[in-house]
Amino acid sequence: MPPIDLRGLAGDLFTGGTALAGLILVFLGGILSAYDSFPAEDKNFVRHRYRRNGTLALGGFLAALVAAILALIAKWCVLPAFLWSAAVVLALAFGFVILLAVIAFSELI
Repeated sequence: MPPIDLRGLAGDLFTGGTALAGLILVFLGGILSAYDSFPAEDKNFVRHRYRRNGTLALGGFLAALVAAILALIAKWCVLPAFLWSAAVVLALAFGFVILLAVIAFSELI
């Protein structure tokens, strides 16, 4: 089995982290604009649902950015610990995305 190219893997994790952060940022913008479309007197009734979704989206966004930063450090320093940390945090960010998708789908039903 050939050795793993740590720099290449770190670059892939960096790309995945930034792409996922961009995707989540678009989703967060959709959440905020949907909340903003309610009249002022109705915002108190829907605030909890949108705050929950916005908090989950923000958590996923920050996790994806942290994964990208850890991957960049791993690429510069060739440190496997940072590489594995980036992979774990990126998996956590994907977990946020899956949770948000399930919540959004369940609200449609």
